[in-house]
Amino acid sequence: MNGDAVPDTPPAQWIRLWQILADLDEQARRLRYLSQHEPLAQPTPGYPRAGTHRSHAGEVRKALEDILARFEELRSLVPAALSPTLDLPGIAADEHPHALAQRLEPLLRLASGLREQAFQPAPPLPPHSPPYLVELPGHDLAGTKAVQLAIGIEGLADAVRNVMLAAANARERHERLPDAIPP
Repeated sequence: MNGDAVPDTPPAQWIRLWQILADLDEQARRLRYLSQHEPLAQPTPGYPRAGTHRSHAGEVRKALEDILARFEELRSLVPAALSPTLDLPGIAADEHPHALAQRLEPLLRLASGLREQAFQPAPPLPPHSPPYLVELPGHDLAGTKAVQLAIGIEGLADAVRNVMLAAANARERHERLPDAIPP
C-alpha cells in the first residue's frame, strides 16, 4: 500500500459520518421496540385485544422517515469520506468502501417498502382462520421486516465504522513509519 491509497479526509466529514451512524443505531433500537407495537405488529380486529393499546403510527412514521433521511446522507457521504478504491488490509470484502453502497441499497428498499406496508390495513381473514394468522405463511409481517431492517442497519453501521477505523489506522501507520510501507 502506498501513501496515495490513504486519502487525507477532512475531519468534518468523518465527524458527520460518525454522527449519522450514531443516529442510525438509535433509530434501529427504536425500530426494534416499535416492531412489537401497532402498526408494525399489525393485529387483526379483536386480536390480541381490540382497542386496549394506543397506536404508535406517528412514532413509526417518524422513525422510518429519519432512517431514510440518514440513508440518503450516508449514500452521499461515504464515497466523499472514504475513497471507493481505498485498499485496507484486514477489512472483509463486504466492508470495503465500494461494497458499502451495495449493502445500503437493499436496506433503502426495505425501509421504503416497510413505510408503505406498515400503514396498510390487515388483510381480511376467512372465518375459520386462527386469530394469529394475518398473512399467508411465508410472507413477512411488518414487525418482522422492521427487525430485519434494524439488524441490517446495525451491521452496516458497524461495517462503516470498521472501514473508518482501518483507514485512520492505516493513515497513522503510514505517517509514523513511512519507510516501512513499500511503494
